[in-house]
Amino acid sequence: MSPSGEESPDDGDVDLDAIQSDLSDMQSSLADHYALLERGPEIRDEHVIESEVEVVVPPIIADYVRAVVREAAAMTVEERDQFLYEELVGFEVRTTRYRFPDGDVLEAGPDRVVLRHPPDGSVEG
Repeated sequence: MSPSGEESPDDGDVDLDAIQSDLSDMQSSLADHYALLERGPEIRDEHVIESEVEVVVPPIIADYVRAVVREAAAMTVEERDQFLYEELVGFEVRTTRYRFPDGDVLEAGPDRVVLRHPPDGSVEG
């Protein structure tokens, strides 16, 4: 009804073509979404996120970790190296920021993981 209380010719009319078009777009979007999900393993094989981190180990931690490793003398070289790595990781506090092309940032830190959406679409640097 119009604001004056009279019926207008458009009252009750439904644009079925527009609804059909919207539903078709949604169906296409869902099909694209599921096709992308199915390609997940292929994408992992073909594309990697490379990063390299160099950490300077403070002398007190280096001395401690070496003392722990000496206690495990019966280990193979591979086991020792893995053990050494695991001990060092126990001291590490790291925050990693994954920056998406649309400006979103997934921040993974020692206390939480949070996805941030910059209000202006820019990425802080």
